[in-house]
Amino acid sequence: MSKILDELLSSSEVSNEPRGFVFFTEDGVEGYTSRDKFLTSLRNQKKGAKSFRITHIKTLFDNMAANRKLLSEPTLSKEDGENVIWVRFVYGNTRQNLQILHDCNMLQFIKDYATGKIKNVPTFEELINSISQE
Repeated sequence: MSKILDELLSSSEVSNEPRGFVFFTEDGVEGYTSRDKFLTSLRNQKKGAKSFRITHIKTLFDNMAANRKLLSEPTLSKEDGENVIWVRFVYGNTRQNLQILHDCNMLQFIKDYATGKIKNVPTFEELINSISQE
């Protein structure tokens, strides 16, 4: 194999190994969003007709903490002029369809969970409590 081909095909420094949980950029460069941006997004979603999304985000984190499987890949769509991510979990004999606002790098976070790149996701309550302890 040529030197260039070997360089290109050899394993890169980016690891596909599961890593510990880092959600906030303040905790590491591999974080997805800052604490302030996440809280601002949650507070904005709490207002108005889309407040159900807070429950969906809580369910998302709680399902991930329980290591539940996704039924399919997350999909992007536009709902009432907003970009949202549809996430479907298998929960017993049912399916949970969650609508998550495409904000705070949530799509990448969900994809990383789906591919097993992140482990040890806290519950929503644990995540929010970690913010208030700062």
